[in-house]
Amino acid sequence: MSLALAVHSVSTGFAQHSPAGPALLPITGSVIDSVNRQPLAGVSITLRSERTHSTGSVATTREDGSFVLSILSNQSYELVITYMGYTPKKLHLPSSPSTQPTLNPITLSPQSTTLQEVTVTARKKLIHYEADKLIYQVADDPESTNLTTFEILRKIPMLTIDGDDNIAINGKSHYQVLLNNRPSSLFVNNVSDAFKSLPAGSVKSIEIITHPSARYEAEGVGGIINIITHRKNVTGYSGSVRGGFSTPGGPSVGGSVLAKAGKLGLSGLWGYTGNTSPTTTHSTYRLDKVNQTALQQTGENRSTGNFLNLGGELSWQPNDLNLLTMYYNTSQSNNQSLATTVANMTDANGVSLQSYRSLNTFRTRSPGHDWGIDYQLSFKKSTSQLLTVSYKELSNSSSSGSDNTLPERSNSSVTGGHSENDYRFTEQTAQLDYTQPLKKHSLEAGVKAIWRFNASDYFFDREDAGTGLFMRDPSLTNQYTNRQDIYAGYVSLSLQAGPWLLRVGARAEQTHVSANFQTTGTRISQSYFNIIPNSTLSRRFGNATTLSVSYSQRLQRPGLYYLNPYVNNLDPYNISYGNPTLGATVNHVADVTLSTFVNHTNLSVNLNHSFTDNAILRFTTIGADTVARTTYGNIGTEQNSGITVGTGFTFFRKLSLNLNSSLSYRKYTTSIDRQFKTTAGFTYRLSTTGSYSLGKTLRAGMSMAYNSSTLFFQGRTVGFFTHSSTLNYSFLKNRKANLALSLNSPFQLARRNHTVTELSRFYMVRDHVVIMRRYTLTLNYRFGKLQGGIKRKRRGIANDDLLSQ
Repeated sequence: MSLALAVHSVSTGFAQHSPAGPALLPITGSVIDSVNRQPLAGVSITLRSERTHSTGSVATTREDGSFVLSILSNQSYELVITYMGYTPKKLHLPSSPSTQPTLNPITLSPQSTTLQEVTVTARKKLIHYEADKLIYQVADDPESTNLTTFEILRKIPMLTIDGDDNIAINGKSHYQVLLNNRPSSLFVNNVSDAFKSLPAGSVKSIEIITHPSARYEAEGVGGIINIITHRKNVTGYSGSVRGGFSTPGGPSVGGSVLAKAGKLGLSGLWGYTGNTSPTTTHSTYRLDKVNQTALQQTGENRSTGNFLNLGGELSWQPNDLNLLTMYYNTSQSNNQSLATTVANMTDANGVSLQSYRSLNTFRTRSPGHDWGIDYQLSFKKSTSQLLTVSYKELSNSSSSGSDNTLPERSNSSVTGGHSENDYRFTEQTAQLDYTQPLKKHSLEAGVKAIWRFNASDYFFDREDAGTGLFMRDPSLTNQYTNRQDIYAGYVSLSLQAGPWLLRVGARAEQTHVSANFQTTGTRISQSYFNIIPNSTLSRRFGNATTLSVSYSQRLQRPGLYYLNPYVNNLDPYNISYGNPTLGATVNHVADVTLSTFVNHTNLSVNLNHSFTDNAILRFTTIGADTVARTTYGNIGTEQNSGITVGTGFTFFRKLSLNLNSSLSYRKYTTSIDRQFKTTAGFTYRLSTTGSYSLGKTLRAGMSMAYNSSTLFFQGRTVGFFTHSSTLNYSFLKNRKANLALSLNSPFQLARRNHTVTELSRFYMVRDHVVIMRRYTLTLNYRFGKLQGGIKRKRRGIANDDLLSQ
């Protein structure tokens, strides 16, 4: 019935006018579930010419189920609508319209069949672009069944991963990670480890939001990485389990489940990763130009650890207009390491001044959890009219300790010691959001309050060289608390006129910060108010090309890792600590993005520029005692200009290639100890991934990447090359089981990570070996049936503002 009405609405509009010549007209529509009448996001819309049978373009429905395409007024078309778990639909669009057609909602019917592996005969488009973000469709990547989410990130344009597995967006390492549009304790500590523990098979898509709208928190300079897990519509149950083993490394297991009974829906995911690192070497050479001394350190280290995460979401939909969602996530990481170091300090003539050999053990345990509840009210007049009320609580803690002994020393004042650091972080958030559709336009507004509390309790016991007893060092002992209260309101307006889309918005935030050093009785307080604007203008050219121009401001608030004054003196000659006096900074970001999709090829080009005054930077100095001290400060300006180019090809329906490249020019102007310094230079990255189908059950894949040396204001790191290959075999009935073998850098056992740091007073070179060669065997199994639908909220809490490690 809905299909007939859709065709009738288009035919009526076509018959009322008779244009003089062909014109390019936008066509708008939406797709909904035929059972629960709810919008479907991520539906593939393909436009085909009935005369030439060629594919014009491919679009994907937005979160509210809507889509926009362009047609020529003198041609007739066929609209093909496909979505996993639903029966495909075709819609005939007659020619000769003279006004912009608007389709009635198109309904798709769920398939009531056992979930089967679909034989892919046409390559799906993996990358989609919207005005403010890039979307990578993980579910459509043939290799997603045997890779981790971390390995998928290497394929995404705008993302780079350095030799230490640190992730950056357009060269910026300060960003936020969301899980289903909200923060999670899973990503509070080591983000890379969290991604490695998350199977890609449990992820539907990854959104790279470079220009968040006013609805998001103003903080997070680089943008947002939003992980969307599967929202497959199910009645009954479905899920997957995954197990694997890497050498070197260890075991990894994980899985996901979806279930629905009546008006209740349940989804969950879990993962465990163990890691044992073989023994590697490290070395440091530092020249103190003032004291005329040279320090040489060499040693070995090995480590073990594991990471566990578990999460679930329960939804209750009493009717089509009301939805209640509750969720809970928990995670924990455990790590321990053993390092041996031999140090020798010499004078200008090479004569040894002091030396020692140390044994250091370090251990840390970091549990965390978050829970929340969301209520969403839809309105009968429009499914896009929404009112959402949300509450969330996030808690994370870490207990770390170290023991340092010196079995050998000569003329050295360095002593052994024992240290402990316990920190806690809690965050409570309350939020109200409202969305009002205005025909083709929309208005969003909301208010939000965040209450954060950080606490750190640390001490250091120093060994007495004469007696061997440990005594508490008051200068390295303290109890520290930090409170941060944020009150915000926002408004965002989206205007659409034909192929043009304009989104403008602003966010007002009031921040109160207080710090208390309880042991010393010192207090620090800050208060500041910010109005953060953002705007995006985009235009579609035909069906496949979009050009967008954006400008936004982002706040950078330091998290506890940057503020905590705890002194890490595992290496007595190289210590590090946070800076509780750090202030927030404002980052200005502008970019232009062009994306196009023609036949079997997609291309995207992004030009971007950012500027930060009073930037928070990590720096190292050396004192008169020849000890290097590393901390953070608001010490200068940072500018970054770059271009990112990504393209993908499909050949013969079996071979697909993706090529990504980025080039950036970075400039720092800093002041340390009244020494002004300007550092500038280029960095670049080249990568390619490919996949080839060897039949219905066998697929091969490969990836290669080169990262140039990375620039920071005190030096550079060395560039490096990585490569990997995979072989994927599907078996059992309906190919529910999948076995994959991955080879990472099979021809390179290890590489040397080389970092140079310098200032006028000193020159320092650090090297450590990183194991590259790794073999991984993975088994994945899918189970269950699909039918009906679980509805998820379309709004919720998304705290993307905090600068963390």
